[in-house]
Amino acid sequence: MNKFRNLLIRSLAQPRSWLRAVTQRHRLETEMEAELSNHLEDLTADLTRAGFPKTEAARRARVALGSTVVHKDGMRASLGLRLWDDLGADLRYAVRRLRRSPGFTCVAAISLALAIGANTTIFSVARRLLLDRLNVPQAEELKLFHWVGDKHVAVNNMWGAQDADSGGMGGTSFTYPGYEKMRRDNRVLEDLFAFKYLPRMNATIDGTAQIVRGELVSGNYFDQLRVRPALGRAILSSDDVQGAAPVALLSDAF
Repeated sequence: MNKFRNLLIRSLAQPRSWLRAVTQRHRLETEMEAELSNHLEDLTADLTRAGFPKTEAARRARVALGSTVVHKDGMRASLGLRLWDDLGADLRYAVRRLRRSPGFTCVAAISLALAIGANTTIFSVARRLLLDRLNVPQAEELKLFHWVGDKHVAVNNMWGAQDADSGGMGGTSFTYPGYEKMRRDNRVLEDLFAFKYLPRMNATIDGTAQIVRGELVSGNYFDQLRVRPALGRAILSSDDVQGAAPVALLSDAF
């Protein structure tokens, strides 16, 4: 217990010393001056006792001690103040430059505001698309199929296909017959469902046409996501059969 206590005290000593040095800077500088003066006096006294005249002993003591500036920098570095001093000097220099050029200051401030706003927007969109989980039950169990082929792959042009890192092609789009075959042969997952994002669709409401966003989905899409509509019914597997009437589900926002 005592060993742990001593270790804790030592680990807290340096942060306390740094905080004291930052908040009581004038006192620190005074203490460093006093300590260097004491060292110089002690060296001078030793040389005087060794037989040197007082003036020569003082000169030799100053030479032996070296530059006080170097010693002060070393003490500040040991306390972890160098980064703090460099930061303060850079900030003071930047403020002086900005005060001399008001026009440049305005341009810099506007540029920073635009850059921060753009980065925030991009991060928010990326987080929503890449990091946030879908707001559906057991979202961690969902998997997205992705196909990859080498440079000899037979597929060379398909909706959603893209160049793969291997030099061939890859993508998350499959033909509907291919999806049906994978679903029939599935022995691992609970089920497979299909969807395809459509960035532009035409919708006519009360005689007025407008462009909307939507998705093409398979009949088991909502059943597998375990999502139920607030009004009406979801798209069902019976809507997937040939000859069935086309159906759509509208979002609450729309």
